[in-house]
Amino acid sequence: ASSELLRRESQFPFSSAMYVRRGSKCWWNSAKEGIFGVPSPSERRAPEMEHHLAAELVQMDCNGKRREATVFCKEYEIKNRPVKILGATQGWVAMPSYQKEGETELSATQDNRQDSTEPSWVDVGCDSRLFSAGGSGGWTFANLLERFGNITFRFSDTHGEMMSLETYSKYITSPEGLSDDSPLGIYDSQFGDDEPTSVLLEEYSVPKCFSPDLFECVTAVDDKESSDDNSTQSSTSSNVGESRPPFRWVLIGPERSGTGMHVDPLYTNAWVTVLQGRKRWLLFPPATPFETI
Repeated sequence: ASSELLRRESQFPFSSAMYVRRGSKCWWNSAKEGIFGVPSPSERRAPEMEHHLAAELVQMDCNGKRREATVFCKEYEIKNRPVKILGATQGWVAMPSYQKEGETELSATQDNRQDSTEPSWVDVGCDSRLFSAGGSGGWTFANLLERFGNITFRFSDTHGEMMSLETYSKYITSPEGLSDDSPLGIYDSQFGDDEPTSVLLEEYSVPKCFSPDLFECVTAVDDKESSDDNSTQSSTSSNVGESRPPFRWVLIGPERSGTGMHVDPLYTNAWVTVLQGRKRWLLFPPATPFETI
Protein backbone atom coordinates (compact mmCIF):
# COMPACT_ATOMS: atom_id res chain seq x y z
CA ALA A 1 0.00 0.00 0.00
CA SER A 2 2.93 2.33 0.57
CA SER A 3 3.59 2.53 -3.18
CA GLU A 4 0.18 4.18 -3.57
CA LEU A 5 0.59 6.60 -0.68
CA LEU A 6 4.10 7.96 -1.25
CA ARG A 7 5.76 9.74 -4.13
CA ARG A 8 9.35 9.38 -5.19
CA GLU A 9 12.08 11.54 -3.75
CA SER A 10 12.99 12.87 -7.20
CA GLN A 11 9.43 14.24 -7.47
CA PHE A 12 9.81 16.09 -4.16
CA PRO A 13 12.95 18.21 -4.66
CA PHE A 14 12.01 20.42 -1.74
CA SER A 15 12.17 17.54 0.75
CA SER A 16 15.95 17.18 0.54
CA ALA A 17 16.34 20.73 1.88
CA MET A 18 13.98 20.21 4.81
CA TYR A 19 16.48 19.13 7.43
CA VAL A 20 16.01 19.73 11.11
CA ARG A 21 18.92 21.43 12.77
CA ARG A 22 21.82 19.56 14.40
CA GLY A 23 22.04 16.98 11.65
CA SER A 24 18.66 15.30 12.08
CA LYS A 25 17.25 13.54 9.04
CA CYS A 26 14.52 15.18 7.04
CA TRP A 27 11.01 13.79 7.38
CA TRP A 28 11.16 12.20 3.93
CA ASN A 29 14.30 10.18 4.59
CA SER A 30 12.91 9.11 7.94
CA ALA A 31 9.68 7.99 6.28
CA LYS A 32 11.61 6.03 3.65
CA GLU A 33 13.64 4.20 6.27
CA GLY A 34 10.55 3.40 8.31
CA ILE A 35 8.50 2.04 5.43
CA PHE A 36 11.04 0.62 3.01
CA GLY A 37 13.67 -0.51 5.47
CA VAL A 38 14.02 -4.21 6.22
CA PRO A 39 11.68 -5.08 9.14
CA SER A 40 13.06 -6.64 12.28
CA PRO A 41 13.27 -10.46 12.35
CA SER A 42 10.33 -10.69 14.75
CA GLU A 43 8.17 -8.71 12.29
CA ARG A 44 9.06 -10.56 9.11
CA ARG A 45 9.58 -14.19 10.09
CA ALA A 46 6.53 -16.34 9.63
CA PRO A 47 6.68 -20.02 10.66
CA GLU A 48 8.38 -22.25 8.11
CA MET A 49 7.49 -25.83 7.16
CA GLU A 50 8.87 -28.25 4.62
CA HIS A 51 6.33 -29.19 1.99
CA HIS A 52 6.53 -32.94 2.53
CA LEU A 53 5.61 -32.41 6.18
CA ALA A 54 2.81 -29.95 5.37
CA ALA A 55 1.31 -32.48 2.92
CA GLU A 56 1.12 -35.35 5.43
CA LEU A 57 -2.41 -36.59 6.11
CA VAL A 58 -3.79 -36.53 9.64
CA GLN A 59 -7.18 -37.12 11.26
CA MET A 60 -9.24 -34.20 12.55
CA ASP A 61 -12.74 -33.52 13.87
CA CYS A 62 -15.17 -31.73 11.56
CA ASN A 63 -18.66 -31.08 12.94
CA GLY A 64 -18.47 -34.20 15.06
CA LYS A 65 -17.14 -36.37 12.26
CA ARG A 66 -13.61 -37.62 11.61
CA ARG A 67 -12.02 -36.68 8.33
CA GLU A 68 -8.62 -36.69 6.70
CA ALA A 69 -6.80 -33.42 6.16
CA THR A 70 -3.26 -32.26 5.55
CA VAL A 71 -1.09 -30.96 8.37
CA PHE A 72 -1.16 -27.56 6.66
CA CYS A 73 -4.97 -27.54 6.65
CA LYS A 74 -5.25 -28.53 10.30
CA GLU A 75 -2.48 -26.37 11.76
CA TYR A 76 -2.52 -23.29 9.52
CA GLU A 77 -5.44 -22.99 7.10
CA ILE A 78 -8.22 -23.60 9.61
CA LYS A 79 -6.48 -21.49 12.25
CA ASN A 80 -5.90 -18.69 9.72
CA ARG A 81 -2.16 -18.58 10.41
CA PRO A 82 0.45 -17.49 7.82
CA VAL A 83 3.25 -19.91 7.03
CA LYS A 84 6.12 -20.19 4.56
CA ILE A 85 6.18 -23.63 2.90
CA LEU A 86 9.61 -24.67 1.70
CA GLY A 87 10.40 -27.10 -1.10
CA ALA A 88 6.98 -26.97 -2.78
CA THR A 89 8.47 -26.04 -6.17
CA GLN A 90 10.72 -29.05 -6.61
CA GLY A 91 10.30 -30.32 -10.14
CA TRP A 92 8.69 -27.14 -11.42
CA VAL A 93 9.86 -26.06 -14.86
CA ALA A 94 8.65 -22.58 -13.85
CA MET A 95 11.17 -22.30 -11.00
CA PRO A 96 14.36 -20.55 -12.13
CA SER A 97 17.74 -21.94 -11.17
CA TYR A 98 19.73 -19.95 -8.61
CA GLN A 99 22.62 -22.38 -8.53
CA LYS A 100 26.04 -20.85 -9.14
CA GLU A 101 28.91 -22.62 -10.85
CA GLY A 102 30.47 -25.19 -8.51
CA GLU A 103 27.62 -24.82 -6.00
CA THR A 104 25.30 -27.61 -4.92
CA GLU A 105 21.55 -27.18 -5.24
CA LEU A 106 21.12 -27.41 -1.44
CA SER A 107 23.63 -24.66 -0.68
CA ALA A 108 22.11 -22.41 -3.35
CA THR A 109 18.69 -22.86 -1.74
CA GLN A 110 20.08 -22.08 1.71
CA ASP A 111 21.84 -18.94 0.44
CA ASN A 112 18.59 -17.68 -1.05
CA ARG A 113 16.90 -18.00 2.34
CA GLN A 114 19.45 -15.76 4.04
CA ASP A 115 18.24 -12.31 5.01
CA SER A 116 19.46 -9.67 2.61
CA THR A 117 20.97 -6.44 3.89
CA GLU A 118 20.46 -4.73 0.54
CA PRO A 119 18.32 -1.57 0.96
CA SER A 120 14.75 -2.07 -0.19
CA TRP A 121 14.42 1.51 -1.41
CA VAL A 122 15.49 1.90 -5.01
CA ASP A 123 15.70 5.33 -6.59
CA VAL A 124 15.76 6.11 -10.30
CA GLY A 125 18.31 3.91 -12.04
CA CYS A 126 19.35 3.19 -15.59
CA ASP A 127 17.31 0.02 -15.89
CA SER A 128 14.74 -2.12 -14.13
CA ARG A 129 15.83 -4.82 -11.73
CA LEU A 130 13.40 -7.18 -13.45
CA PHE A 131 16.31 -7.81 -15.80
CA SER A 132 18.91 -8.24 -13.05
CA ALA A 133 17.02 -9.97 -10.24
CA GLY A 134 19.02 -13.18 -10.57
CA GLY A 135 18.05 -16.67 -11.63
CA SER A 136 18.16 -18.34 -15.00
CA GLY A 137 15.61 -20.29 -17.00
CA GLY A 138 12.15 -20.91 -15.65
CA TRP A 139 9.83 -17.93 -15.39
CA THR A 140 12.42 -15.19 -15.08
CA PHE A 141 11.21 -12.06 -16.78
CA ALA A 142 13.99 -12.25 -19.36
CA ASN A 143 13.05 -15.83 -20.23
CA LEU A 144 9.31 -15.08 -20.46
CA LEU A 145 10.11 -12.07 -22.64
CA GLU A 146 12.10 -14.28 -24.99
CA ARG A 147 9.35 -16.90 -25.18
CA PHE A 148 6.23 -14.70 -25.21
CA GLY A 149 7.42 -11.21 -26.15
CA ASN A 150 4.64 -10.69 -28.70
CA ILE A 151 1.87 -12.07 -26.47
CA THR A 152 -0.43 -9.63 -24.67
CA PHE A 153 -1.03 -9.90 -20.91
CA ARG A 154 -3.75 -8.28 -18.79
CA PHE A 155 -3.28 -5.72 -16.03
CA SER A 156 -6.52 -6.28 -14.14
CA ASP A 157 -9.56 -8.52 -13.74
CA THR A 158 -11.84 -5.47 -13.82
CA HIS A 159 -10.89 -3.88 -17.14
CA GLY A 160 -9.60 -5.07 -20.46
CA GLU A 161 -6.30 -3.20 -20.70
CA MET A 162 -3.59 -5.39 -22.22
CA MET A 163 0.00 -5.00 -23.34
CA SER A 164 2.55 -7.27 -24.97
CA LEU A 165 5.55 -8.29 -22.87
CA GLU A 166 7.84 -6.59 -25.37
CA THR A 167 6.01 -3.28 -24.97
CA TYR A 168 5.87 -3.77 -21.19
CA SER A 169 9.64 -4.29 -21.07
CA LYS A 170 10.07 -0.94 -22.85
CA TYR A 171 7.74 0.73 -20.33
CA ILE A 172 9.57 -0.49 -17.21
CA THR A 173 12.93 0.64 -18.62
CA SER A 174 11.62 4.02 -19.82
CA PRO A 175 11.91 7.22 -17.75
CA GLU A 176 8.18 6.96 -17.06
CA GLY A 177 8.35 3.39 -15.77
CA LEU A 178 11.49 4.09 -13.75
CA SER A 179 9.98 7.12 -12.04
CA ASP A 180 6.34 6.09 -11.56
CA ASP A 181 5.53 5.95 -7.86
CA SER A 182 3.32 2.89 -8.46
CA PRO A 183 4.33 1.31 -11.79
CA LEU A 184 1.98 -0.81 -13.85
CA GLY A 185 2.11 -4.48 -12.96
CA ILE A 186 0.82 -7.46 -14.93
CA TYR A 187 -2.06 -9.16 -13.11
CA ASP A 188 -3.39 -11.74 -15.53
CA SER A 189 -5.99 -14.32 -14.51
CA GLN A 190 -6.40 -15.72 -18.02
CA PHE A 191 -2.85 -16.75 -18.78
CA GLY A 192 -2.72 -20.31 -20.06
CA ASP A 193 -6.30 -20.27 -21.36
CA ASP A 194 -5.17 -20.02 -24.97
CA GLU A 195 -2.20 -20.82 -27.15
CA PRO A 196 0.69 -20.31 -26.92
CA THR A 197 0.71 -19.63 -23.16
CA SER A 198 -1.24 -22.83 -22.37
CA VAL A 199 2.12 -24.58 -22.03
CA LEU A 200 2.70 -22.56 -18.85
CA LEU A 201 0.02 -24.58 -17.06
CA GLU A 202 2.21 -27.66 -17.46
CA GLU A 203 5.23 -25.97 -15.89
CA TYR A 204 3.94 -25.82 -12.31
CA SER A 205 1.56 -27.81 -10.13
CA VAL A 206 -0.61 -27.09 -7.11
CA PRO A 207 1.31 -28.22 -3.98
CA LYS A 208 -0.26 -31.33 -2.45
CA CYS A 209 -0.57 -29.73 0.99
CA PHE A 210 -3.48 -27.51 -0.05
CA SER A 211 -7.15 -28.38 0.25
CA PRO A 212 -9.27 -29.37 -2.78
CA ASP A 213 -10.36 -26.50 -4.99
CA LEU A 214 -14.05 -26.09 -4.08
CA PHE A 215 -14.73 -23.86 -7.08
CA GLU A 216 -13.60 -26.71 -9.32
CA CYS A 217 -16.07 -29.05 -7.58
CA VAL A 218 -18.94 -26.56 -8.00
CA THR A 219 -18.08 -25.98 -11.65
CA ALA A 220 -18.04 -29.72 -12.33
CA VAL A 221 -21.57 -29.99 -10.90
CA ASP A 222 -22.76 -26.99 -12.92
CA ASP A 223 -21.33 -28.45 -16.10
CA LYS A 224 -23.06 -31.80 -15.47
CA GLU A 225 -26.43 -30.11 -14.85
CA SER A 226 -26.00 -27.96 -17.94
CA SER A 227 -25.18 -31.05 -19.98
CA ASP A 228 -28.29 -32.84 -18.68
CA ASP A 229 -30.51 -29.84 -19.52
CA ASN A 230 -29.14 -29.65 -23.05
CA SER A 231 -28.78 -33.36 -23.79
CA THR A 232 -30.13 -32.89 -27.30
CA GLN A 233 -27.39 -30.39 -28.16
CA SER A 234 -23.78 -31.10 -28.96
CA SER A 235 -21.55 -31.04 -25.89
CA THR A 236 -18.34 -30.29 -27.76
CA SER A 237 -18.56 -26.60 -26.88
CA SER A 238 -18.85 -27.31 -23.14
CA ASN A 239 -15.62 -26.39 -21.40
CA VAL A 240 -15.04 -27.27 -17.76
CA GLY A 241 -13.99 -24.15 -15.93
CA GLU A 242 -15.46 -21.51 -18.21
CA SER A 243 -18.15 -20.57 -15.66
CA ARG A 244 -15.90 -20.35 -12.60
CA PRO A 245 -14.53 -17.02 -11.30
CA PRO A 246 -10.82 -16.18 -11.70
CA PHE A 247 -8.70 -18.60 -9.70
CA ARG A 248 -5.10 -18.34 -10.92
CA TRP A 249 -2.92 -15.37 -11.76
CA VAL A 250 0.54 -14.57 -12.98
CA LEU A 251 1.92 -11.35 -11.47
CA ILE A 252 4.87 -9.45 -12.91
CA GLY A 253 6.05 -6.05 -11.75
CA PRO A 254 9.16 -3.95 -11.12
CA GLU A 255 10.20 -2.38 -7.82
CA ARG A 256 7.47 -0.23 -6.18
CA SER A 257 4.66 -2.08 -7.95
CA GLY A 258 2.00 -3.81 -5.87
CA THR A 259 -1.57 -3.72 -4.66
CA GLY A 260 -3.34 -1.71 -2.00
CA MET A 261 -5.07 -3.08 1.07
CA HIS A 262 -7.54 -5.76 0.05
CA VAL A 263 -9.32 -9.01 0.89
CA ASP A 264 -8.92 -11.77 -1.68
CA PRO A 265 -11.85 -12.20 -4.13
CA LEU A 266 -14.92 -14.01 -2.79
CA TYR A 267 -13.18 -14.36 0.60
CA THR A 268 -10.97 -17.11 -0.79
CA ASN A 269 -7.47 -18.07 0.35
CA ALA A 270 -4.59 -18.01 -2.11
CA TRP A 271 -1.15 -19.55 -2.21
CA VAL A 272 1.61 -17.47 -3.77
CA THR A 273 5.08 -18.48 -4.95
CA VAL A 274 7.75 -15.89 -5.67
CA LEU A 275 9.80 -17.13 -8.63
CA GLN A 276 12.08 -14.13 -9.03
CA GLY A 277 12.86 -11.01 -7.04
CA ARG A 278 11.25 -10.06 -3.75
CA LYS A 279 7.68 -9.49 -2.62
CA ARG A 280 6.62 -8.07 0.71
CA TRP A 281 3.29 -8.80 2.38
CA LEU A 282 1.65 -6.81 5.15
CA LEU A 283 -0.81 -9.09 6.95
CA PHE A 284 -3.30 -7.96 9.56
CA PRO A 285 -5.38 -10.26 11.78
CA PRO A 286 -9.08 -10.21 10.75
CA ALA A 287 -10.08 -8.54 14.01
CA THR A 288 -7.71 -5.57 13.54
CA PRO A 289 -9.71 -2.32 13.94
CA PHE A 290 -10.00 -0.28 10.76
CA GLU A 291 -8.70 2.79 12.62
CA THR A 292 -5.47 0.93 13.42
CA ILE A 293 -4.86 0.00 9.79
